[in-house]
Amino acid sequence: MARLAIGGQRVDTEAIEKWKADRGYDKPLFYNGAQPGAAALMDTIFYERSVPLLRFDFGFSDAGRDISYEIRQRMGPSLALALPSFVLGLLASVSFALLLVFFRATRLDFAGVVLCVLMLSISGLFYIIAGQWLFAKVLRWVPYSGFIDGWDSLRFLILPVLVAVISGLGSEARFYRTLFLEEIGKDYVRTARAKGLSERVVLFRHVLRNASLPILTGTVSAIPLLFMGSLIAESFFGIPGLGSYTIDAINAQDFSVVRAMVFLGSALYIVGLLLADISYTLVDPGFVSSNAMPQFVFLWTDVFIFGLVVALVAYGWRVCRSAALRATWRSVGQSTAAMCSAVILMLFVVVAVLDSIHYRPVLPAVADAPSPEVVYSPVVRSALDDLMSLTRMGQAEKRIRHPGIASIHQRDVAGRRAGRAKLPATGPCGQTAFG
Repeated sequence: MARLAIGGQRVDTEAIEKWKADRGYDKPLFYNGAQPGAAALMDTIFYERSVPLLRFDFGFSDAGRDISYEIRQRMGPSLALALPSFVLGLLASVSFALLLVFFRATRLDFAGVVLCVLMLSISGLFYIIAGQWLFAKVLRWVPYSGFIDGWDSLRFLILPVLVAVISGLGSEARFYRTLFLEEIGKDYVRTARAKGLSERVVLFRHVLRNASLPILTGTVSAIPLLFMGSLIAESFFGIPGLGSYTIDAINAQDFSVVRAMVFLGSALYIVGLLLADISYTLVDPGFVSSNAMPQFVFLWTDVFIFGLVVALVAYGWRVCRSAALRATWRSVGQSTAAMCSAVILMLFVVVAVLDSIHYRPVLPAVADAPSPEVVYSPVVRSALDDLMSLTRMGQAEKRIRHPGIASIHQRDVAGRRAGRAKLPATGPCGQTAFG
């Protein structure tokens, strides 16, 4: 890394050692035995390079540029490419999958599946090279690569967005088709058809809504990662986004930039997982009963989280009793970035505690049930799920308007309570889970 930065392989040892000392790479990685006390842990590469990332202080690259400034400048071009590609790709894949399900077991469905298999078998680089050759060289409709600010950037983004949508259409459409076919064979779909609903209404109002949970897993969790851009697309199309920034840092062996981008991507991935969990409760709020106490379930992760909270509380008590540490926290309060990092850390701690309290809810009581014994649900929930739920079980039952379906639902719940059911009483979005 030092030889590449200095400029050549024939570099003397003194120049390499000077380069390492100027940038702090001459220190130990985790523990510095030459320093006394706490300085043995603080005077290290890990503490000076990685710990500041926890307060989103990315520092400077090995070339001397401000990494935070580069991220702010390159975030716009990355979003300009990733956001249209994500939205249009999702709409195209879901629409194509619904079309194949609508014409299922026909020649059109077979041809669509074969086309999906062919498209997902081709590398994404082929679509990029073929698109540049056809639309930029032969037809001359769009430029090869480049990017400019403002609305003029649309002519530079049309080809990358089109390539991103087409390259992901095969795998995503085939996956969504499998989800829709699994839902369309269930009893609530046959009940909807028996009530006289058209196939279009059944697909969009019932099948699509009940298959939304697996779709949300991949879509909602990927939304924060849109800020990171695309490594391959941005490099081939010359878009100055975060993806090309990371590739250039890897080629230049600028590990300060690589470390910052890996940390930022990890933090955004965690945010995406939290958003996915919250979206689950909005689509499938589940059920909670207040007739009896729930059955609490303890996992090894819960013990770890509670131990971490106890350690933080003990540290806070030590801060309150130490004048030097109180002065340190006062200096933290004078920094906006440090305060934002402290608030984010506290929010993560609160969310972790709420998500570490697991329990099994009580199945709702049914009139004239054969057994008055309390029956717990096999579904394990957390306090965070309960907090984010918008409706309760009683409200979910009110969604069943048809008298015949309601009576079948009551008998089904009673049978599950008597037979120690292994499935929840209701399916996603409040539909009855028969069978």
